[in-house]
Amino acid sequence: MKSQIKDIVIGIFAIIGFTAIVMGFNNPAEPQQVTYGTPESHVWTDAGQFSSSVVFLNKQTGEIRLAKSSGYEVITEKK
Repeated sequence: MKSQIKDIVIGIFAIIGFTAIVMGFNNPAEPQQVTYGTPESHVWTDAGQFSSSVVFLNKQTGEIRLAKSSGYEVITEKK
């Protein structure tokens, strides 16, 4: 009687262990998203000159800035 109970308990743990191993192989790992490059707030290009000022365009957000000797003025706000 004692050996039957022992065999049943060992069998139950074996089934639980085998099930855990099989379930571990069936969960594919999701790929990590790695982002490289420049943040969108730093992507400015020289769009030309306007009188004594220089116009800068942010290609990512569409923001346009007019740079003057006294500072800069935002012509169009970010999207």
